[in-house]
Amino acid sequence: MVLCLQRRCIFAHPSGRIFDFLDRAFYSSGNNEIYPAFQFKPGAAIAVARRGGTTAALDALNKYFGIAQMPIAGSTYWNNVHGFVAEEASQDEEGMQTMRNLARNMVWMMRCFENGKKMEFHIRRRSIQNARTLSEEMTIADH
Repeated sequence: MVLCLQRRCIFAHPSGRIFDFLDRAFYSSGNNEIYPAFQFKPGAAIAVARRGGTTAALDALNKYFGIAQMPIAGSTYWNNVHGFVAEEASQDEEGMQTMRNLARNMVWMMRCFENGKKMEFHIRRRSIQNARTLSEEMTIADH
């Protein structure tokens, strides 16, 4: 599954429309703080802006992935490109190299996950309650 959303980065943050969509998509797929529709699927956010605000946008978008237990693909720098219009963004050589590296890394992650499934390597899914109990047991054992 690949989900690509595009919206301008205004006032150093993604638009409310993106957040509305993501809130509904993630909340509606949740089951006791587990998100099976997104869990263990790789994710990557990309931000494009004329100047600043891209790192704040990436931070806000990546939080959805982290909360849903999605591995986040990285690159050689922050996943951003600078430009006011598409022609300007394509002239951001460092940003475009970062995007190429991100694409390679995302493909690599997806292939690794697919190969893991073929080899019948499955991540055991535990409920939040089991994870909390395990965490409490570990804390008690540490003392």
